[in-house]
Amino acid sequence: MAVLVYLKLFIKVEANSRFEQDLAELDRLARQQPGFTWSEILRPVSQGDEWVILSEWESREHSRAWEHSPRHEEIMRAWAGHYARPYLKRRFSTA
Repeated sequence: MAVLVYLKLFIKVEANSRFEQDLAELDRLARQQPGFTWSEILRPVSQGDEWVILSEWESREHSRAWEHSPRHEEIMRAWAGHYARPYLKRRFSTA
């Protein structure tokens, strides 16, 4: 069963351009992972801090394998101190 991952991140505005660079790398890497279907990165329209990332995976196991891959964990750990607010993450089945 396919899984849609919804991630809403609140990044401090002054870090937006650096965050966008890291997101581009993560997106490139995700597209090479087994089970990846598609992704979309939604950027703030103005100087906001809210980013939305959607991705679809063939299964929950595929999405979790990506989330726990070494480079993904490394990049996400580096951003731990740059969140303006706690992030929100949800998974949905696409039955």
